[in-house]
Amino acid sequence: MGREHRNPREKPVTATKICPVCGYKGKAVLKLKGHVSVEIILWILLIIPGFIYSMWRHSSPRYGCPRCISDTMIPICTPEGQKITKEFEHVNINILNQL
Repeated sequence: MGREHRNPREKPVTATKICPVCGYKGKAVLKLKGHVSVEIILWILLIIPGFIYSMWRHSSPRYGCPRCISDTMIPICTPEGQKITKEFEHVNINILNQL
């Protein structure tokens, strides 16, 4: 498995979760809206828009899948998480059988 590119500002969450979109199992990461490069440019050029953009970016951080950027990661210990885990295990077994 290759290294996945991650933003150094993304902070992992401790509970193991599963992504219902791509099947990733692991820790969700904290993601901010927007782009840090836009934030820096706005701060350098215009102080007030830079401040407003920074406030908007940090107003609603979200935890999401580091692989597909989905916001819908579910704890594996829940019934829904266990159901999704079994579904993806079944899909992976079918793919391996076809090879």
